[in-house]
Parts: sequence; structure tokens; C-alpha cells
Amino acid sequence: YAFEIVNLASTGHAVLTERIDYINALDGTVAGVPVMGIFVFDDDAKITRWTDYFDVGLPVKILQGEDISALLPAT
Repeated sequence: YAFEIVNLASTGHAVLTERIDYINALDGTVAGVPVMGIFVFDDDAKITRWTDYFDVGLPVKILQGEDISALLPAT
């Protein structure tokens, strides 16, 4: 598993991430999927919530061999 952080922001106990998660396609190529995530921490710096948001159709397109590179944020 690999990922690349594109943007990172925080306020209070919340941290937002815009990132690219990399997955292996069936043909052995590696493709990136854009993901937005939020991590919420308590006062002891422990994660109390971790939620990721992404288009569930994109991994399917990658596995079918489609090029989704135009949908990735600039890094």
C-alpha cells in the first residue's frame, strides 16, 4: 500500500487530508485514486474517527484498464 499526501489542513481536533492512494491493477501497473480523508483526535491524541471519501467507481475503472490520471490532483 502506498499513498501521497497532496494537501493537509487542520482545525481543532480534526485533520483533513487530500491524497492519492495507489492500487495495483490486475496487469501489474500501479494507479492512483484521489481520496479525501478526515481524522478526528481526542485530547490524548488518539484517533476517535477516521473517514475516507472517494469515488468507488474509480478502482473499478482502473481494474478495467481505464486511464483516470486526468482526475488526479496536481502534485
